[in-house]
Amino acid sequence: MLTLDHRAAGRYLLLGSAAPALVLILVPLIFVIWLAFFAQEIPSVPPEGYTFKWFGKIADNRSFVDGFILSMEVGVLA
Repeated sequence: MLTLDHRAAGRYLLLGSAAPALVLILVPLIFVIWLAFFAQEIPSVPPEGYTFKWFGKIADNRSFVDGFILSMEVGVLA
C-alpha cells in the first residue's frame, strides 16, 4: 500500500501551489519579450516580421535612459 508521509505531502502541496504562481509570473514576461521583437508598431498575430530596431531606439529615448540609470543606481544601493 502506498502511503505519503507528511514531508512528501507538503512537498506536493508546495509544488502544486508554486507552479501556477510561477506560470502566472512568467507567461506575461515571455509574451512581452516576444512582442519586443515584432517589426510593426502595433502588434498583430501572426507578426509581419521580427527586428531589433526597437532596441536601437532605446538610446534616443532620454526619459527611458534616465529611468534605467536610476533603477540601476537604486538596485546597487539596495
